[in-house]
Amino acid sequence: MGDKKGDVKFDKSDVVVKTGPNRGTIYDFGNAVYVLNGKKISKKEFDKIDLAKIISVNIIKDPKEIQKYDVGNIKTVISITTK
Repeated sequence: MGDKKGDVKFDKSDVVVKTGPNRGTIYDFGNAVYVLNGKKISKKEFDKIDLAKIISVNIIKDPKEIQKYDVGNIKTVISITTK
């Protein structure tokens, strides 16, 4: 994670998102569940997502919102919407 001009970092407990000009990477450093277009996916599937197709990424930490995903004792849901 460099400090190159144009980099933006989002750091909130166990999730870090880093983006820059014409690129983007989502790093997960914690216990999170991934949801792609409303469907739970594995970390392996998450790693294969074409970043150019991502419309939005939502980091969900609110326990009431997380309950909607039926993920047990997970404290973070990373919800991705693609084109």
